[in-house]
Amino acid sequence: MSSQVPESEALKIKYKEIAALKKAIQEKQELKRQQQQSASKIQKQAYKRILKLPVNPNVFLQQKPKFSNMTLVVNNTGGSTNGTASATKEGTSSTDQQGYVSVQSSGGKSFYNINVYQQEAEKLKAKILLKKKQVQEQKRLEKIRNQIPKFRTMSDNCDRIKINGDKYAVTENGRALVPIRMFQLTNPIECIWNGNKYQRNSQGVFKLSTPVRRKRKNTELCRYFTRTGMCDKGINCKYDHDKEKIRICPLFLLGKCYSKNCLLSHSPNDNNTPQCRYFLDKSCQNPNCKYRHFKPAHYNDPNYEIWTCRPFAIGGFCSRGKKCSFLHLLNCPDFEEDNYCVMGRECPLTHQFTLKTQDSIATKSNKYIRDETVVTEESTPTPVKTIVNSYTVDPKLLFVVDETGNYQFYIDNNGGDKSQFDSNLGSSNEFLIELSSSSEESDLEDSQEEDDEIEENEDYVVL
Repeated sequence: MSSQVPESEALKIKYKEIAALKKAIQEKQELKRQQQQSASKIQKQAYKRILKLPVNPNVFLQQKPKFSNMTLVVNNTGGSTNGTASATKEGTSSTDQQGYVSVQSSGGKSFYNINVYQQEAEKLKAKILLKKKQVQEQKRLEKIRNQIPKFRTMSDNCDRIKINGDKYAVTENGRALVPIRMFQLTNPIECIWNGNKYQRNSQGVFKLSTPVRRKRKNTELCRYFTRTGMCDKGINCKYDHDKEKIRICPLFLLGKCYSKNCLLSHSPNDNNTPQCRYFLDKSCQNPNCKYRHFKPAHYNDPNYEIWTCRPFAIGGFCSRGKKCSFLHLLNCPDFEEDNYCVMGRECPLTHQFTLKTQDSIATKSNKYIRDETVVTEESTPTPVKTIVNSYTVDPKLLFVVDETGNYQFYIDNNGGDKSQFDSNLGSSNEFLIELSSSSEESDLEDSQEEDDEIEENEDYVVL
C-alpha cells in the first residue's frame, strides 16, 4: 500500500503539469489571434488613410516618422556612430531632406519614398474614381433599360421615327422624342429633326433645345380621355380633355348603340371614324354608310404601300383628318411593323396578314450538295414598293392639322342638320350630301368613280 501512494501523487503532479501546459498553449493561441486581428485592423486603417492622403508633398515633409528602432541610420556616409543620440539625429535629418512615409503593414512598419508613395496613391485614387464612374454609368443604363418599357407603353399612340438607326416616338407635339428601344450609346447626344435641334438628356429622351413660342395651354390630347371618354385625374390632368375629340363608338357605326349615357362619340368625322374598306376596294354600295369615303394619296398606285395611322388605330383620333398620309383603319400597327404583337389574340385590333407578312415567315428553299454546303436558290426578285409610313414621310406631314370641318345635310328634309336625323339614319333612304370647307378634296379620279356609281344605281337621284 505504501508503494502505491507515491505513484498516485506523482500522477497527480503530472496531470497538473499537463493542464498547465494546455492552458499556456491556449493563452498563446488566443494572444496570437488577437495580434492578427489587431494587425488586420491596422492594415485596414492604413489603407483608408492612403485614400485620404493629400497631394501636396510638403505635408509629408512636416511629419517626422517615429522609428521603432532608434539605432537605425538612414543614408549615413560616416564610418562609425557616436551613440544612440547621434544616430537618431543623423537619421532624422536624412528623413527630412529626402522625405519618407511610414506605412503600417502586416509585417510591421514600412518606409516609402515620398515621390514613389505619392505616385502609387494617385494611381490608386484614379482606379477608384474610374471604378465609381463605371458603376454610376451601369446604374444609369440599367435605369434607362427599366424605363424604356414604360416609354413604349405611354407612347403607343404616337408616330414613330428613326434617328441614327434608333426608334423614337414623337410626343408632346414634337417637343420630345422618347426612345422605344435601347439606343446605341455611341450615337451623338444632339440631333436635328424637322429643322429643330434636339439634345438627349440623362434618360435618353431627346428634348427640343431650339427656342420656340409655347402656347399657354397644352394642346396634347389625353390618351385616356380620347380612348374612353373619361379620365381618373379629372380636371387635374395636365393634358387636354376635348369632348369633340373622342373615339367613335363602334356600336354606333353598326347601328347597335342605344345607350343614352354612352361616353364615346356618336358624331362621325374624318378624325375619329375609320375609312370604309369597301370604298377602298371600290365596292361600297351602302347609301347610309357611316364610314369615311376618302383615300390617302398614292393609294391606287401599285408601287406604293401605305401603312396604318398609329394615332388613329391606337389613340382613336387623328388630328390630320383627310390630310393624313396614312390609312385610317383599325389594323394593329405593331403587327404591321414587326409581324408581332405582345397582346397576341387579345389585341382588339385586326392583325392584317399581307404578302409582306407571308414573305417574312416563308421557308427558304435550299439545295444540299455532297460537300454539305448549302446553296440558296435564287428567287425571282419582286418589285420593291415605296413604303409610306411615319419613318419615310416628310416630318412636317406628321404635324398637319385638318381644321376644315365636315357638315352633312339631307336634301329631302329641307337642308336639316345631320344631327337631327342620326337616330333614324339606319332606316332612312333620304339622299345625303356632305359639304366640306377644305380646299384639298379627293382626287379627280375618285370623284369620277363616285359619279359613275351614282348614275348606275337607280336608288340615287340622277344629277
